[in-house]
Amino acid sequence: MADRQPTARVRSGSKGIPGDRPEPVRIKLLGGFSVSVGDRTIQHSEWRLRKAASLVKLLALAHGHRLHREQAMDLLWADSGRKTAPNNLRTTLHAARKTLDPARGSRYLASEDESLVLCPESDLWVDAETFEEAARTTRSTRVCQHATLSGLRLSACQPSSRVIGAIRGLGESEEYSRATERGH
Repeated sequence: MADRQPTARVRSGSKGIPGDRPEPVRIKLLGGFSVSVGDRTIQHSEWRLRKAASLVKLLALAHGHRLHREQAMDLLWADSGRKTAPNNLRTTLHAARKTLDPARGSRYLASEDESLVLCPESDLWVDAETFEEAARTTRSTRVCQHATLSGLRLSACQPSSRVIGAIRGLGESEEYSRATERGH
């Protein structure tokens, strides 16, 4: 009889593996949905379930990129019964995790307590957040310019070059840059 060695079970995720940091994630929601993990862009055909992409969109827009499981179920399966929604969520989570990280699964979409969290251990950039910040800065800049130049309204509503740069950073295509330069 051969000696049996105990086998260790390794959970998916980056815990316990030194130097194995998840790659940055970029999510574009404005002008179409796309997700990049590191240098890999996830193609639309790779989303096995549409609800998996919808879950990632919800989490990208949620405050702190965190959403309670019940909220996610209510938003994604409003018409489903209370018994089917948890199963649907489990299936959708599995599909989303495999799409974001085929090799390891849960590094980019974690369950913490009763919440779902997008990119808990990696850098996350969402274009809608950058746009909101640029809009807030533009409003602040306009208010300050108006207060300072109360009688001069000619250039009082022109956003600063820093704001224009932030907005241009949203779109990396030449077409987007040309449109913003023309003021469209």
